[in-house]
Amino acid sequence: MTNFNAAYNTDTRPLVYIVGLSVKPDCEHLDPETKTGHVVQQIINRLPSAKIIRTNLVRTPPLNKDGKLRYPSESEMALGWDELKSELHQTGYQLLVALGYQVSSFLRSQMGIRPTRSQLPPDFSYRDHVPSSLSPILTVHHPSFVLIYRRKHLENYINNVVGSISYLLSRSPVMVGGAARPPEPPRVPEPMRCQTCHGERRVDFGWGMKDCPVCGGTGWVGQTERREVGG
Repeated sequence: MTNFNAAYNTDTRPLVYIVGLSVKPDCEHLDPETKTGHVVQQIINRLPSAKIIRTNLVRTPPLNKDGKLRYPSESEMALGWDELKSELHQTGYQLLVALGYQVSSFLRSQMGIRPTRSQLPPDFSYRDHVPSSLSPILTVHHPSFVLIYRRKHLENYINNVVGSISYLLSRSPVMVGGAARPPEPPRVPEPMRCQTCHGERRVDFGWGMKDCPVCGGTGWVGQTERREVGG
């Protein structure tokens, strides 16, 4: 089972799924005790503003006749996708992070995203290769590839994955029931009136109060207060 529970229902942070290929025997999904899971956990630790679920496309370990882990078949991946899709339709997720080409290509084909094979930059600059059209999938190298072939660049890999997730969360819609819900529109600064000369301007409280451009006054009254004082 995915490490998902009812507590997530009350968590307002954006929801991200990190999706591996298949679960290992006697392990939880992307278990931090495994090498791949340890790297994934480092990524999660650097994204406290997101709620992240670790999971795998195939949720039952695919084993060969000797009981050893093997690559899953198309039918096993299809079955896993049915389970994952059902969960995604309930959660209001914002982003799927696919670990490696195999997971990414399968998810993209099932979700109708073209091209099905996403580009993986050798320098891990995933953000620079994000398409202009919004996509609910971010494809990154599988951690095992980095650990085996690019170990000295592991920190760069982690930083780029974290940065890319943060960037996409800032501009991606929330996926609800398989459809995108647009992000909240930007807040329009509130109209305010100077208490000295009564000149009106818009003040964005996110940037702090501004002096009146007419008289230099610093006292402002908002719409609610203005009605109360009869201004």
